[in-house]
Amino acid sequence: MGLDEDLVLLEELRDEGDRQAEANLLFRIGVTYTKKGDKEEALGAFQEAYNICRAVGNEEGRFEVVRRVVPLLLDMNKPEEAAAGFQAFKELAEKRNDLSARLEILELESRLFMLQDKPRQAVENLVKAADICAEHEDWIGRY
Repeated sequence: MGLDEDLVLLEELRDEGDRQAEANLLFRIGVTYTKKGDKEEALGAFQEAYNICRAVGNEEGRFEVVRRVVPLLLDMNKPEEAAAGFQAFKELAEKRNDLSARLEILELESRLFMLQDKPRQAVENLVKAADICAEHEDWIGRY
């Protein structure tokens, strides 16, 4: 299904009131816009999906949205917005007790530190991530 079809379907879902399906489709639209390089449109779709997920209590959906939004904001060189999104991501990720999420936190925070001109903290985070990978004998960083 293409973007045009998704946008038509989005209107239908809004008319039907299926909030969860609407959030899922908005997430997919955000991913599509990201792949097309239209970061502002992607951000808008992700924000709508996040708001719906928050309203319906979908923590997993919120996690997946901020997992996409924070790197997008970092790519857009928006450190203040990225920092706010990062805090939400960190809170949601810590609830998961997931090693890959812990490593992703360290990597994203490193990128944020670099945008904030804090290279020492960025490197410290990457060293922590490398230590976690070594501790779990993950020599190529698959986590």
